[in-house]
This record gives sequence, structure tokens and C-alpha cells, in this order.
Amino acid sequence: MDLVLEIADSFVLDKLYAKALPKDGAVAQYFNSHFGSKNATTTHGIPAPVTYLASMAGKLQRKDEVYGHFPQFFDFDEYTHASMLLRSNLVREFLSIFVITAVFGWLLYFSVASLSYFFVFDKKIFNHPRFLKNQVSLEIYRASTAIPVMVLLTVPFFLAELNGFSKLYFSVNESTGGWKAIFLQFPFFILFTDCGIYFIHRWLHWPSVYKKLHKPHHKWIVCTPFASHAFHPVDGWFQSLPYHLYPLVFPLHKVSYLLLFTFVNFWTVMIHDGQYMLNDPVVNGTACHTVHHLYFNYNYGQFTTLWDRLGRSYRRPEDSLFAKDTDKSAEEKEWKEQTRKMEAIRGELEGKDDDREKSEETEKSGKSEKTEKSGKSEETEKSEKTEKSEETETTKKTHLPLKLDTTFVFQNLGGDGRRIASEFGSELDGPWYTFQEVCCKIHDNFVKVTELHFVASEEHLDDVGGVLKEARLENGVASFGSGPHPEKLKAVFEVRQTFITFDWCSYEMPMPIIGGCFIAMGDDREILLGPKFPMTHLVFGVGSEFTSESKHSIRKDVSVTLKADYAKPSWFTQREYHRIVTPGTAIPDILLLQLQVDLNSAMSFNLLRILIELQEFTCVWRHGKFYKEVRNKTLLENEIHDFLPASGTPFKIPKKVYDCKLPEVGPSFSCQGFTRSYGLKTHITLCSKSHPETALESFFELNMAEVKAERIKQSDATNDERYLGRRADVPERYLMRSFELNAEMKGILETYRKCFSKPELSGYLLRLWQCGTRAVLYLGMEASAGWKPREKIERNDCFEAKPDRKGTHLAVKIIDRPIHGGESSTTKKPYLAVCMMHGKQVAGNLSNIDFGRFQRASCVSFYSIGDEQFPLAVYLGRPAGGHFERQCRWNDTFLATPGTKLCDVFDIKFVLPISFEEAQRNGLKREILFHLQRIEIRYINRECHSGCNHKRETLLLSKDLRYQRGCGFLWRSFQDEVPGSPHARAISIPAHVFDISIPRDVNLFLMEMSYSRSTKLKGTLFFSLLGRNYEFTWSSILLVTEPDDTIIHDRDEKNKWQKPRKQQQQQQQQQQQQQQQQQRQRAG
Repeated sequence: MDLVLEIADSFVLDKLYAKALPKDGAVAQYFNSHFGSKNATTTHGIPAPVTYLASMAGKLQRKDEVYGHFPQFFDFDEYTHASMLLRSNLVREFLSIFVITAVFGWLLYFSVASLSYFFVFDKKIFNHPRFLKNQVSLEIYRASTAIPVMVLLTVPFFLAELNGFSKLYFSVNESTGGWKAIFLQFPFFILFTDCGIYFIHRWLHWPSVYKKLHKPHHKWIVCTPFASHAFHPVDGWFQSLPYHLYPLVFPLHKVSYLLLFTFVNFWTVMIHDGQYMLNDPVVNGTACHTVHHLYFNYNYGQFTTLWDRLGRSYRRPEDSLFAKDTDKSAEEKEWKEQTRKMEAIRGELEGKDDDREKSEETEKSGKSEKTEKSGKSEETEKSEKTEKSEETETTKKTHLPLKLDTTFVFQNLGGDGRRIASEFGSELDGPWYTFQEVCCKIHDNFVKVTELHFVASEEHLDDVGGVLKEARLENGVASFGSGPHPEKLKAVFEVRQTFITFDWCSYEMPMPIIGGCFIAMGDDREILLGPKFPMTHLVFGVGSEFTSESKHSIRKDVSVTLKADYAKPSWFTQREYHRIVTPGTAIPDILLLQLQVDLNSAMSFNLLRILIELQEFTCVWRHGKFYKEVRNKTLLENEIHDFLPASGTPFKIPKKVYDCKLPEVGPSFSCQGFTRSYGLKTHITLCSKSHPETALESFFELNMAEVKAERIKQSDATNDERYLGRRADVPERYLMRSFELNAEMKGILETYRKCFSKPELSGYLLRLWQCGTRAVLYLGMEASAGWKPREKIERNDCFEAKPDRKGTHLAVKIIDRPIHGGESSTTKKPYLAVCMMHGKQVAGNLSNIDFGRFQRASCVSFYSIGDEQFPLAVYLGRPAGGHFERQCRWNDTFLATPGTKLCDVFDIKFVLPISFEEAQRNGLKREILFHLQRIEIRYINRECHSGCNHKRETLLLSKDLRYQRGCGFLWRSFQDEVPGSPHARAISIPAHVFDISIPRDVNLFLMEMSYSRSTKLKGTLFFSLLGRNYEFTWSSILLVTEPDDTIIHDRDEKNKWQKPRKQQQQQQQQQQQQQQQQQRQRAG
């Protein structure tokens, strides 16, 4: 500041002080007589510590940089020493600096803010719901009164600089680093002040500090350029400290100091001007600071987003901020959404009281909307009702499938569990059809994933602005099948091969391989339910994913049908609705094609051509609209000449005809508003005598998965957190209710949000289904592992819920086709699933009723055998086949009906890491005999009514296996190959060990708000080897339904599966008749 002060002194202030306080004037004589130089310089009576500190400060002082002793630019004149207050006098310096800085601050504020207001600022912000009455004048008044107080608090720093206590310099030479040092000072200054302001700003948001200092600046929810300096003066002084501390610690050129002072004030105005030109991930521009004013707890930085990202307080600005030329209705909708989210956070920080007064324009717009709504005439209302009724009648007649758009919204909540409550349901205010939201803890972060389904618009949006192209590049999908970026937070499909390692041996134990959708955050993974046919639901509609066939009518009485079936890969386990495949898979291994001509037709066909395409579906959700595109890649195009006879039996197209492989492409994934999925499309051309060419095609959606191997120590595998997924003694709670579709969702979520305010939760699952004219909502919650005892949650008032009069409950049902939004099967078998019921209607079905962490393995135990210490794994498996397809394929929840044999529900596998022959080569000295000794299984009927638990334990099976057939087996008997390992071998214990049926008196599963009943199985298998006895103990949940408690959707399809024995007899009779006809033809 000495440069500014010398200019002011030379041209104005020297003369002013000389005339106001002359050296020989009356004031000077008075001060000399009462405060002489002797009294002023003596140290007599001053405490020793003060004298010591003064001497230490003197050592830090740079004598040559003390202002006033020597001129820098202008020589001294007659006025320089004509005043009693010389240039180096502290009182004069204080007065001069205060006036100069205050005037300069006012000029800089009004000039820059006015230019921005008139030429840059978007005046549409005046219509925002949170723009205040007379806001601009309030901002100007606050800033005008705050600036001189801030200057007053800052003057001591300027005085220290003027008296040589800083590292400011003017000469540019080698000793000061030259011009290179000057250029480097700018980024260093920016980084230093950005860091300091971040921590100071975050401290100012502590509730106790915020209410006293920082709240006045956050009075402006939406800002104008005049809000840049409109804050409490102490608040502004605190945030300016890094700027003044920098020259006290680091060298800085004096001109750079002044330029940076101006730049800081200019930047402060700029980030409040509401002009969103820069959407940069590094620069903390206007949009980032707007997010801070809207949502309070994000984007504390000043210049960059570096410290916000490190401190996990960064929030990416919404894309709607950068949308240009948006219509008024979309803009108002976006503002309302901003206000809704803001109010939830503001209430936590400031409380219920809000002293902000809305603007008159906003109030008028609100009143006008009400008058417009109330001013509708009865005739228009009647016409609207008739139009709606006509639309519903036409849809009923045509039975068009419902088409849905799907998108995902991800949010990293950081490590603060309190943010779960504030962000609960924050994305659910919109015209969605259904949704589900999951919040779980990954490593040390809480991650929230919201899946939204919207009724698809018939309007086709051209990607004129390159929105879809830009989204592809952002997510690494630069070309067909490329991407995604590994560091992005996303939901991605993977096939995970898990190997258990041991500290006491070098062998690895392969575990069951699973394919699924995972929340990916760096190297950490958490199982997610995952998307369900987003491409199919959009292109063909809900329900069409299960009819992968096309039928072509040749004549009224003749038609030909092409059907494509998906064959699940056998080497890994997956949920039924995922249809996971991996790159390089042979198409005939997953695609089964067959043609069928009507039974009453005598027409035969020739196959001409076959074309197989892999389709890549990409979709992005931006500004409330969906942009999507399907790209094709031909995998096979063959000319074929096969004969299709006129027969009622299906003709299986030979696999050699379409022998090709899936290409090496990236996995299916979803991230922030972007989804990529794949589809397999088959075209077949036929010809007959009457018709030269008939084209048929089939399609089904696939999820491409990346194969990844992971190795987990035995100690981590048995630790529920890492591999098995379930935590011990973790309190869980659930809520469910139904309501009218036109009910206010915000109020319902607010009541649910109370559940998060008292117990500390570590995650939740929120899902909604539509059931007729009502919606059914389910909320499952998991408390943190340290929350004990369980009664604290049970007695919490916020969990008290009244029973649903409509009978909303959970039960196990047999359904003939999947429900949208739940587990699903693509087979002809009936499906056994946990369904959300509203009365007798199925609203949806849950993938896992126990919220918890979704497990990746069933019960498993490890043992060491022999002197060579070979590892042995024993775990529960699931036998193939049976009358039903079942959900929950790899955890410890089993679904069944009374009377089902246990051997059809689960089995027990013994697994060794290597075969017997390889073990002999590795030093195995003798054969090992495994002998099953005994098995005991108990079932526990559990009932809970109004918090009272009742249990009844019954012995289901107790069998001595020592003399049973097949209960003693050698190592060489382990012949079953284990997927994922060419060396490991397995064996399943005989089915007759579980040759017992589930009793009829077992509890049928039911879960209501105040009542629940279920069954638990506890079992122990005793076995021995090499003279030692071992035990394998497991505990699993058994969910049972009545055998005739079936949900039928299609009455015509009922007999296809409800009476399987009769169907088998009919098929056998048909086969016998065909064989007899063939024998007669040969004999003839």
C-alpha cells in the first residue's frame, strides 16, 4: 500500500495535513508541551515481556521498507515535513489508509457491480420464488455499511506492511527471483487464498458461528451482483484474512499485490452475477457459488473446486443452470425444485423461522396462478374430463404396453451420516411413474442411488445441441462399446470371481461366481438391484421383455413364428432379470432360435438368410428431457438353405448356422443421468411357394458384464462386512403404506424423514409401485452397527405406524409372469417371489425383504485337513430344476411351498482347491475318506405382534448317516468341476440326506406393519476325516407360501404350468404318436 499512499501524499495529503495540522501550529505546540519526545521514548515502567516482544518484532522489521523516510517515485517538497504528522506517523497512516481504502472499496464495488448488473446479470431471476422484496436496495445498503467496517478491521495489516513487517518488494532482479517469480506468484496466491477461504468459509457455516456472522450473507438465496459484498463486516474480514496473510509469509511484488486486490473484488462480484457461462470441473465459478447459496452446505471454495473435492463438499451444478432459451414453464418448475431442496437444508441450518420477505412480483405470480386455476369455467373442466375418459377408453381397447424412460441419479453424501436425512427423497419430486432409492455405505462414504421411471414421451428429440454426444464423451463412450471411465461413480455390471486365500497355505479356494450390478466407487463395490430392461421398456413397453418372438401371418389360417430364448451361462449365478453375458461368449450358447408353423398348415418353408446384430442403447437425461439413440453392429450375416417342414413341432435352427461371438465391448452401466445397455436382434428371412420372402425378427435385451477377479483373505470372508454382506446384530426396521396417486409425495416423504432424525442409520431402501389408482411405498432401514440395544429403535415414537386398512403387506406368491420393477424370470416356469400386496393385488415384488447389505455368498465354512493343510470349503448351494424359479439366488433366504422336499430347496457342497491326482503330485501321502456322521435340522416358527416376539422351535430332521448309502466318499470322488478354477473339484452330498418335506404347519410368510411371521432353519452337519470330527452349522431364512396361493395374470396360460404332470403326459403321447407315424412311413 506504500505505492498508493505515496501518490496520495505527494498530490493531496501532504498539503492537506500541512494546512490542517501545521508543524508550528497550536495543536502541535500543545502536544509537544504535554507529550514530549523524552516521555515518548522512555521505557521506564514498561513490563519486561512487552519490551522483549518489541525487540523481537524489531528484528523482523525491514528498515528499508518503512514508509515515509525515503521517497520512492516523487521527491519531497515543502509540504512533506510541514505537518506535525509526518508520513511515517502511525496516526496519519491509519487515517489515510482508512479513507483511501474505504473510498476505493466503494468505487470498486459500485462500478463493477453496476456494470455487471446492467450488462451481464439475467433479470429473469426477479421472478424466482426466493427473490426478496426490495432485494437490490437491501444488498446495496448492507454492502455500503459493511465496507468501511471491514476496512477498519483490515487497516492493521496495511500498517504492518507500511512499517516493514511484510515480504512485499518492488525491485525485480535476481535476488528477488526475477520475472519468473512474479509470474509464479499469481497461481501460488490463488491456491493459498483458495485453501484459506475454504476452511474459514466452512468454519463460518458451523451453526453457532453461522447464525451470528454468516447468516446475513445467506439472506440472498438467489443473488444479484450487489450481493457480492453484502455481508456482516466481521464475516467479510475473516474471509479476507488469507489475502493479507500471504504477503506476511511469502514474497509478493507490490504491483501484483494491488492487482490481486482488485482481482479478488472483481471475482467476488462475478460469482454472484447469475451468468452461468462456465461449467468447468476445476474453476469454482458462478454456477458453483449459486449452488452454495441455494443449498448452503456445498462449494465453500473461492476460486477452485479442489478443496471442496478433498473435503467432500463439492456439488456439481445442475445442468439446468446452463440451459439456454428454456421456456417459462420449465424455468418455473426448476425454480420450484430448487426451492424445495433449499428449504429442507435451510430448516436444518437456520431453524423454522425465516425472516426473508418474498418479492411482490413473486407474490403476484403466485396469486395469478391461483386465479387462473380458479377461473376455469365449468365447461372447460367438463371438456377436459370427457377428453380424459375418451383417452382411457381407447387405451383400454388397444391394450398398448406402457413405455417407460429410465434414469439414475447418484450422490456421494460423504462420511457424515446426518446428511442421509437431509438428502432423503430429494430427487423424488417430479412426474415419475415409479422409483426406487438405495442409500448404503461404501468404505467410509454414504452413497445414494435413485432410479426413476418416467412415462415415455412420443416426441422424438433430435440431438441438435449434441447433448447425447457430449454425454457419451463425458462417460468414455466415444465409440461403439467403449467406456466407461473407471473413476466415475456408477452402477456397472460385473461378473466377479472370488478366491479365498489362507495365511497357512498357498492354495486358493474358488467361491461361487456371481454376476450382478454393482455400485462402483473406485475399487469398492456394493451390490445393487440394478436396472431392469431400460431399452426394452422404452422401445417396446413394459412386459415385452418376456415375449422375444415375432409372428407373421401368411394367410388368415397360416402363420409362422420365430422365437428366441435366452440361455443363462452355467458358470456363474445371476438374478433372473439381469440376462448377463460377457464379451467373447458364443452366441449359440446364449441364444436358442426356433421356428414353428401352425399345426393345421400344410405349407413348408425354406430358410434364406440370417442376420444377427448387437445394438447399443444410450440414453441421457438432461434438462428434464430424454435423448436416446440405438447404434447397430452386425455380428453375422449368412445365406442359408435349410428346409422347414410343415409340422406342428418347433424347428430348432442349427447352432452352426449362427455361430459367432459377442465382441469385446464395455459393460452395461448407468451413471449420473446416463445409461448404456445392449440388445441382441435377430433377422431371419423365409420363402415359400406362395410367398417369395417373409421377414421375421426377434429381440431381447442383454447386460454386458466385465469379468473381474478378487482375492479375499479367509478372515475377511468370514467377516460379514466384506464378503457375506450381513452384519451381526444390526437393527432393521421397515415401513409400508399405500396412498392415492394424486397424493402429495412431499408430505409423505417428510413424515418418513422423521425416521432418520433419531436413530443413526447406515442405509435404507425406498421403493414405490403403482397398483391401479393407488401407489404402494416400502421403506426398509438399517441402523449403524454400533447402535445398541435394539429396543431403542423399537420404542422410538417415529416408528409407530398405524395398520394399513387396505391390507398392504408382504407375502410369498407364485406368479405366472414378473411384475415391473421386481425380480423376473424369462422361463416358462412359474415364479416364486416375495410380493408387495395391496389387498389381493400384486403391486410389485422385492428382491430382498431383509434390507441389510445384499449378500454375495450363502453360509460357508473353511477347514484345514491333513498334515499338508489342504483347505476344505463347505457351503450351501441351490439345486437346479424344480417346479419353480426362485429369487434370491445366492444369499441365505430360501423360498418354498409346504410339502416341498428340502433337497429341492438347497444342498450342501464340499469343495477342494485341487483334484486328487494333482494333490498326489503335490505331496499327498494317502487317500482321504470323508464320512458323514449325522445331520440335524430344526425349524423355528417366529411371530411378532406389536413388539412381542414368540418363537417355537421344532426338530425337523435328525438322521444318523454313518451307515447310509453314499455318505462316505473319497477325495478321488470329487469330480464336479468348479467354475472359475481349472484345478478345484467339488461334490454334493446325496439328496436322500434331505429326503424330508417341509411340514404343513410351518409358518406361512407374512409381514404387515404391526404383525409378521416367518420361519428360520438351523442345521448342523457332523462329518469326520482323518480321525477328526467337524461340524458345519448354518442358519437360513425360509419363506413359505401356500401351494395354491397363486396369482394368475393370463387365464389362457394357466394350464401350461399349474398342472405339470398332465402336460408331461400329453407331450409323451404326442411323441409316441409321431414315432408310430414315422415307423409306418418307413414300413410303407
